[in-house]
Amino acid sequence: MNNWVQSGRSLVYIISVFQFIGGIGTILMGLSSFGTSPTIGFFYALVGVIYLLIGTSLWKFVKFVDSLEVIE
Repeated sequence: MNNWVQSGRSLVYIISVFQFIGGIGTILMGLSSFGTSPTIGFFYALVGVIYLLIGTSLWKFVKFVDSLEVIE
């Protein structure tokens, strides 16, 4: 059971890192298209911020679960 928990924890870490990288890339894509179409650039930047928030909250959630004590 402990091996499954460690595998799940590392999977969530990997997903949160990819979310964070994807958010930065989406924000940069929104900023680059902001000159030609401000509406599309704004929405790309907004989606990028949402990606960053999801990645950060996943990371913080795993840190919170790790800090809990298991009472047997």
